[in-house]
Amino acid sequence: MEAIGIAYRTWAHTYPQRYQLIFGTPIPGYEAPLMEVLPSAARSLSALVSVVEQLRVSGKLNVTSFPEVKKEYKVSFETWKKYGGDVDMLSMSVAMVIWSRVHGIVSLEIANNLPPFGANGDELYLFELDSIAHQFIKE
Repeated sequence: MEAIGIAYRTWAHTYPQRYQLIFGTPIPGYEAPLMEVLPSAARSLSALVSVVEQLRVSGKLNVTSFPEVKKEYKVSFETWKKYGGDVDMLSMSVAMVIWSRVHGIVSLEIANNLPPFGANGDELYLFELDSIAHQFIKE
């Protein structure tokens, strides 16, 4: 999981314009059609989702309770399986939380809005990856 997190950040720092194109501020009022972006989104998250699913299947996913996915989004999760693989909804949900945490730090870095944690966000990012591992992986 750490390797995936580091690769995500490395790619974002190597290609900040591409990162901003994918995750930057969209055109006001525009909503990308879900069925057009879902295949790419599923592929991009599939490595992380598969690691979380492997943890769940092996009994090493440390989740005793988790918020339930809202009914209106369950269809999206089921459709996601068509492109990203047949995994448990809990695994996808945990992966989305993990992604949102690392994405937040990377987005702040790319926009030069990271709080003052040194010349770059290396230590903060590695701290967050370690926090995620301690939270979600049973030893």
